[in-house]
Amino acid sequence: MEKTYELKFHYVNQNMVLHSILDNLNIIVDDVNYKVIYDQYNLEKIMNFEEYSKSEQNVRVILSTNKKDEDFDHLFLTFYSFINIIIGFFPTLISGITEFELSKKYFSNYMYIRNDTVFLEDDLNIDFTNAYKEYLDILKTSYFQIDYFSYITSINNLYIPEISVVNILQVFDGLYDNLEILEKSSFISQKLSNSKLKKIRKNICTTFEINRNEILKIIDKDYKNKSTEYDELFNKLKDDLKNSILQLGNVNFDNKLREIFNYVTQNYEIFNYEKKSKEKYEEFLNKCKKTRNSFSHSFDSDRKFNGFESSMYIFKFVLTFRLLILEEMKLTEYISKSKIKKFVDEIDKRLEKGEW
Repeated sequence: MEKTYELKFHYVNQNMVLHSILDNLNIIVDDVNYKVIYDQYNLEKIMNFEEYSKSEQNVRVILSTNKKDEDFDHLFLTFYSFINIIIGFFPTLISGITEFELSKKYFSNYMYIRNDTVFLEDDLNIDFTNAYKEYLDILKTSYFQIDYFSYITSINNLYIPEISVVNILQVFDGLYDNLEILEKSSFISQKLSNSKLKKIRKNICTTFEINRNEILKIIDKDYKNKSTEYDELFNKLKDDLKNSILQLGNVNFDNKLREIFNYVTQNYEIFNYEKKSKEKYEEFLNKCKKTRNSFSHSFDSDRKFNGFESSMYIFKFVLTFRLLILEEMKLTEYISKSKIKKFVDEIDKRLEKGEW
């Protein structure tokens, strides 16, 4: 069984890195073969700019498997979202799934369809099979965040910069807990996973229940004559105890952003401009918080990002999200820091000037 999907790359997106990536996107995972076929570069065509500039490149993605009743469209859309993370946009799907059936989240906003969002090195020799396996694992815990990221960067999302910024800041909030690459600031979260905390909670609550009479005796020595009266109180104490144990590993929104931004700055200098001084960085982090709160908590503030700042920072935040997922996929060594620096420097120049 097999099915073919055809994608279109307009000439503006044709570069050697993109072709190198596509050439390596032939993988086998869970008995499904994902094969990408495209026409190799024609040197004479490249040298003839007039002809080249009018060209378009179609790419076929062929899925095949011996398994019966496989949902090819579901498999393809998962693979399609993987391509979006790798290159920074969804290439146009022209056959395989009709436009009517395809969610608008798979139509990237024009502002993200550009050559300088492909941040992998020029000379690639990557076995993307392992990266795709990692990606499938990431989806088990972060499907909503990745799916919503697709929506945020899609043509379906009416481009109001402030709303886009709020949405992706919300995504960072949820994504943080699932990232393995970060050294979490909370001592508890460093030492204990959520699953271990749940086991501890279960054991403590069992002990709490076993010692019910001793606990009630602390509350009121005459509890035996008032057992009905204290049943509700005891159950409330137990519920609060359960919730408190889970909260031990939580990190607040401010610190989540701080750790995420510090990480991508330490490794890729994404927020070097904002970290020129401690005061400037704190102001930036505070604006992130105020901007998010102004929407999620109906809290108005003149210290949130304005329209211009939002239109600049959405690019940095989208880049940050992709870098976090690329690193989770263990593709760190293939990420080009020089390309990222060039991209970020251009944004910083505009932030410095305060205009496009």
